[in-house]
Amino acid sequence: MKTLMDSHLHKISLDIAIAFKEYYAKGDMQIANELLTAYRNIRRHINKGEDGKRYGSRIAYETMQ
Repeated sequence: MKTLMDSHLHKISLDIAIAFKEYYAKGDMQIANELLTAYRNIRRHINKGEDGKRYGSRIAYETMQ
């Protein structure tokens, strides 16, 4: 069941994913790794749906690629 907090955390995770991609592309691995950790920690706080996946998981995955 998606909550308002899930929506907020999802949006934050997408912002972090975009920043991760930029730092990764620049080769700044220290910051990229810290952003990856932040992304994972934020995503873990999003509730899972009946399908066992977190809200927005597909969009989040695609944003990280």
